[in-house]
Amino acid sequence: MGLASILIVDDDEDILDLYRETLEYRGYSVETSRTGLDAIEKAEKNKYQIALLDVVLPDIRGEKVAEKLKKIDESMEIIFITGYSLFQACIEATNIGICDILLKPITEEELLLAVENALPAQ
Repeated sequence: MGLASILIVDDDEDILDLYRETLEYRGYSVETSRTGLDAIEKAEKNKYQIALLDVVLPDIRGEKVAEKLKKIDESMEIIFITGYSLFQACIEATNIGICDILLKPITEEELLLAVENALPAQ
């Protein structure tokens, strides 16, 4: 596995730390953001292969962030993270270009599998 660059966006600092530590331990390069606008700014300056994106953020809805991230880099894979199971049906009906939806709470195995599946085959 090559070192993929991942952006994690969630307003919960404990979740950010947990996901970051899990992914860095596996050799991924990880940056974090607590707001959608900060994530967009980071994506304008850096290239990420994957964005793990919470749907409910304090400043802008996750689907809007996803649309902007895709405009910045259409090859970026978006994995939505949400605690709202009904939201999954709504997201799947849109054409944002996301590759997966994870429902909280997420196990380490689910997180790693989603990230591995989002990366191109080596």
